Amino acid sequence: MSIKALWQILAIITALILMVVFPIMNAFEREDDLVRIQMLDEVDYFVSKIKQTGSISKRDYELFSSSLNNLGYPFDIQIEHYKQIYVPVYENPNDFSSFNGEIMRTEELFTDNEIKEVLYPLDSSVEGKSYDMSKGDYISVSVKSKVRSKHQKLRNMIFTLDNEQFFHAKLGGLIQNEAY
Repeated sequence: MSIKALWQILAIITALILMVVFPIMNAFEREDDLVRIQMLDEVDYFVSKIKQTGSISKRDYELFSSSLNNLGYPFDIQIEHYKQIYVPVYENPNDFSSFNGEIMRTEELFTDNEIKEVLYPLDSSVEGKSYDMSKGDYISVSVKSKVRSKHQKLRNMIFTLDNEQFFHAKLGGLIQNEAY
């Protein structure tokens, strides 16, 4: 086999890659962009609703979860609630008359598991209720896909990358109203 024939075979392989693989990769990348935009919209809507109402209902959480899963990828949802707590400062913690007039502001963290225990109680005889927050508390919602997209898999295969790229969004804010 001559050198010229090898160059022709290489040219055909390169042409196939340019005409087939890269357009497919570009289409997958556009699909990823659409999923990322829709995911951010869903997270933003959910967080805005929480901030406006001051509570998370079981129905709202299930709608949020199903709308994310309708995007075609399984997502891991983590919610954190930082509750504002005001604690009086005493000179002697054992003597209540030693109050010096200062009040210290701290935050108590409620994790995703604690929030879901309120929405979905372990005791089946108790019906879940909404998780209520107070004005001034902070809510944080983090969403991450559990699997790689088609574009990420194809890109890692072609370019032999081993980085873990997933869809990820983290939004939050202060609770503005109390609706209970």
